[in-house]
Amino acid sequence: MVEPMVVDILNDVEQNENVQPAAGAIVQNANLDLDLIVSSYTGYARYQRLIYIADHCPPLRVQALSMTLNYLKSETLDVQAYVECHRKLVASAPAGQAPAQDTQWVEATRKLAQLSLEKLDVELRSSKQSAIKESIRRGQDELAFHFLRMGDLSSALKNYSRTREYCTNHLQELDMCLNVIRISVYSCNWQHAKSHITKAEACSGVEVGRSLGAGGYPGDASALTSAAPSAKPKEREGVQRKLAFVQAASGLVELADSRYRTAARQFLAVQFDFFNCPELLSPANIATYASLCALATFDRQDMRRLVMSSANFRQFLEVEPAVRDVVTSFHQANYAACLAGMERLKPTLLLDLYLGSHVESLFSEIRKRALTQYFSPYVSADLDKMASTFGTSVPALEDELMRLILDKRIAARIDSNKRLLVAKQADLRSAVFESALQACRDWKRRNSAAILHLAVSKANLCVTESNPASGAASAAASAGGAASAGAGAAATAAAGACDDAMQ
Repeated sequence: MVEPMVVDILNDVEQNENVQPAAGAIVQNANLDLDLIVSSYTGYARYQRLIYIADHCPPLRVQALSMTLNYLKSETLDVQAYVECHRKLVASAPAGQAPAQDTQWVEATRKLAQLSLEKLDVELRSSKQSAIKESIRRGQDELAFHFLRMGDLSSALKNYSRTREYCTNHLQELDMCLNVIRISVYSCNWQHAKSHITKAEACSGVEVGRSLGAGGYPGDASALTSAAPSAKPKEREGVQRKLAFVQAASGLVELADSRYRTAARQFLAVQFDFFNCPELLSPANIATYASLCALATFDRQDMRRLVMSSANFRQFLEVEPAVRDVVTSFHQANYAACLAGMERLKPTLLLDLYLGSHVESLFSEIRKRALTQYFSPYVSADLDKMASTFGTSVPALEDELMRLILDKRIAARIDSNKRLLVAKQADLRSAVFESALQACRDWKRRNSAAILHLAVSKANLCVTESNPASGAASAAASAGGAASAGAGAAATAAAGACDDAMQ
């Protein structure tokens, strides 16, 4: 018997089998170390990133495809991906330089995959006959992992989802959620990943609160740090590592939906000491994603409080010095150095599997925020100096500033003759009048309430709980109606008196 939630999951999987990462720009001048890519990721994440680079960077295509072939042969049973990757390599490599297809490996791997699949299926059927939940759960996990090695993400996700009805504690439910989240991210099924992220946060909070003796509510990260000293260290650390995975995946979901501020907060919440997820992201990814999303959406106070003053996030920034320099330059209002550093990083960022399609919009928002913050302390600014700082011409800068003024992000006007950006002066006279009128409105509201309170008290009108069936209640209601009418008249008179006072 399959639970309704699992049926919804399976239907959702079938509708999202062919979802792929968003297309990115073609990069011709990337200075990317592919060996670092290979060493930073494991499993399907390594394969996806190498293929993405091969598809979007012609100068690195042959090298990336060669590395992908080696990975597929040594660590997977994905014959279809191997054949497709070899076809791309033959089409991209100079004539006669592409290696021949290893047909022997293809046939042997295809047979091995089928035999292993049949064996795992028989073992799972046997476990179901014995009705031992733990054996069934492990059998489903092993079958799902086998499908993942074969490159069948849809079948892997279905089998991981089916383990839910055989989980016997919160840790097992948490493991199920993590597996489903991981496969959903691989297939870019963001809505599916989001629903299981919510459940995983609840499971992690419950497990910490019950099994590890911590307080807090489900999903509360503070519960992890306030766990009782008597809690088992290994179990506590295990839950913290899983929560770090969930927070990183949540950041990816928000990034995919272009909710950059929320994504930044999720990435910033990841604890450096407990983050070890090479099957999904590297620490350098966390530093880059969080920094760019924060620069695009945070004000100066949030940047100082959540980024610059965060001892935890500084550890991530140390892994990626170039990103650290960009963040530091922006915070120090050295916008020329910040934008120059971003341009140097841009080719590499465009080749990132999850960030590539967002680079242009993030860079645009960061530039707008830099322009806004540059002008904020001044009454007027020289357009020539401003254009020099931002590496553009005065006409182009005027166009940028005009859009910011129309969007009401800068309260200023452009003086093209004097080549100045001049801040608009507030109308102090109107502001004083508006303040006085607001004070009168507040005074009228407070006095009306006070007079109404006195009228109600004078009429001895009060509301109490009583039995509707009792005659006394009916009498009280009648008296209350009369008193209410009197109170209403008093309130009307009070309002009139207030109006007279206002005039």
